[in-house]
Amino acid sequence: PCFPYVGLSLKDLTFIEDGNQTFLDNEKTVVNWQKMSMIAAVFSDVQKFQQNPYEFVVQPAISNWLRRGRYVVYQDEE
Repeated sequence: PCFPYVGLSLKDLTFIEDGNQTFLDNEKTVVNWQKMSMIAAVFSDVQKFQQNPYEFVVQPAISNWLRRGRYVVYQDEE
């Protein structure tokens, strides 16, 4: 299993959007298929990560700690 860093995908999508025209003409009739292909590649990568199931064993102590919402920073000795 792998957890992708979502920030990277969002950054890629932002740069694709900002750096490429959606249409190649002023009448907006010719779509920039190269831009659409780059967007599709980013979504394809995200979908690849979603294909494998994550079968983790629930750790009750950690689960309860997260549900309580009281996050405490412990010292190194603890």
